[in-house]
Amino acid sequence: MSRTIAVVEFDETPELREFEQKLAQNEQEQNKLKTQYPNLDRELTLFSATDGQPDALMIFQALEHHAQRWANVEGIDGRLTRVKEEFAKISPTNAGKCARMLEDFLNSRQEARKELDRLERERNALIENRSRIIPQCLRNYRRLKEVILMSL
Repeated sequence: MSRTIAVVEFDETPELREFEQKLAQNEQEQNKLKTQYPNLDRELTLFSATDGQPDALMIFQALEHHAQRWANVEGIDGRLTRVKEEFAKISPTNAGKCARMLEDFLNSRQEARKELDRLERERNALIENRSRIIPQCLRNYRRLKEVILMSL
């Protein structure tokens, strides 16, 4: 009399498959963003400032809104004439265009950074849950193995 023995692989459990799929999807999404923005963290700091100074975006926005007014300030010390002249050279339209270009550049990268941070938190939670899933899968596998052996 011959018996057929079912071979069940440990990694074939639905819980572990679902875990592996979620982890692979997470990794794929992270890789897509990292490919799209290979220098993300560096690019986020390119136009930033330190020590409480305004960043480039704030400067261009201020120039767009105030350069003409600053160029026409009356009743100032003659030593500040050069300051007025420099403000008069600024095109508020061009300053505004620069502000919008910078804003688009930075916003897309800030969103990518937020998404990468979210994906990293999700990945960490998945890995943390793996410590719960694997023992559970192993117990299920052992039970199945015992049932198979008892049926022999």
